[in-house]
Amino acid sequence: MRYCLDNNIISYLFNEDSKYENLRSKFNFIQDNPRNEICTSIIVHGEIFQGLKKFEIDFINFENGLNLKKFEIEKRYTKSDVSENYSEDEASKLIDIDILELESSLLNEKLKHQSNIELIKRTNNFLQGIKTHGIDTHVVTKYVDSYYLQKDRREDFKNLSKKNLKAEIQKSYHDLWIAATCLAKNLILVTNNEDDFKFIPTLSIENWTT
Repeated sequence: MRYCLDNNIISYLFNEDSKYENLRSKFNFIQDNPRNEICTSIIVHGEIFQGLKKFEIDFINFENGLNLKKFEIEKRYTKSDVSENYSEDEASKLIDIDILELESSLLNEKLKHQSNIELIKRTNNFLQGIKTHGIDTHVVTKYVDSYYLQKDRREDFKNLSKKNLKAEIQKSYHDLWIAATCLAKNLILVTNNEDDFKFIPTLSIENWTT
């Protein structure tokens, strides 16, 4: 059998929560059988690294935000109205306390960032070890076929806000490319989001988290 992993399944494989232990066991069992193939789509590949890149951007923004807060703290205790209420030593101590709290927050974020870096390395090594299917003319043909099926999903979108509707439509296009890849390459899609693909009756789907 040939299995195409969706991005949520790949993410769960690296999640140490015990509730995903069955998923990891299922993956190892299937991978150990030489007659099986584990692969993914270039769209999944892109989605995963987009999420991992966000980790880096969020950390940089957090660090920049703390530097701005440090500047605001020092400025706060040098204003004339504050200076009248605190001596220079008292203001200096208050600054040190506030900055210490900021640095504690930064340390926690750095630990999280280091953990994310390790996750990026492990994910990259994993993706390099499996085949990634790109987009060819067969995939494009299946995409077009599936695109018109998706028009039947208007009921799923009618109650969404404008912002959420835009995000959901963008995500649905990604899902279409993933589904089209599976149909063109005769792959079984492994996902935890079966409802996102239910409008394509010819698509074979498995959920290894249940």
